[in-house]
Amino acid sequence: MLSKCTDIMLHISTFLRDKDKISLSATSKSLNELKLRYRYCDRIYVLWISHLPYFDNFESVEIFSVKDKVPKNVKYIHHAPLDDVIPSNVTHLSFFYYLDDSTRIKIPLSVTHLSFGSCFDKTIYGKIPSSVTHLTFDQYYKELDDYIPKSVTHLKFGYHFNKFNK
Repeated sequence: MLSKCTDIMLHISTFLRDKDKISLSATSKSLNELKLRYRYCDRIYVLWISHLPYFDNFESVEIFSVKDKVPKNVKYIHHAPLDDVIPSNVTHLSFFYYLDDSTRIKIPLSVTHLSFGSCFDKTIYGKIPSSVTHLTFDQYYKELDDYIPKSVTHLKFGYHFNKFNK
């Protein structure tokens, strides 16, 4: 019977924000154990959660250093100053800030949504995989001729974007 109760609580948790899941799990000892099984979907800075025993249950994280640990079940990475450590289960990837010239951006084939923020200004030729269907460029960016794969079905440009060559 307890198993059905647990399954019901886990299903209910899919409709709750992360903060509400934690509050609910604090109401009893048996519910407290569920926080180890919940999936946390709200975007959060990875250093705030790296010490938690359920760290690997977070799906949407902000990462600002290559030294930051990445949760095993992550699906959304925001900023991503990573060198060959983007997990293969990531589906949404956002680059917001400058990366140094030594950074090797290797985007896994699992990524379907890719965003480049207002300060990102690196050449990406040959680096966007054919799995990407949603591509966003913010304000400033280097030239884009022939860099957008044919798989892209949704393309969005920022306000000051003007980098196509003739």
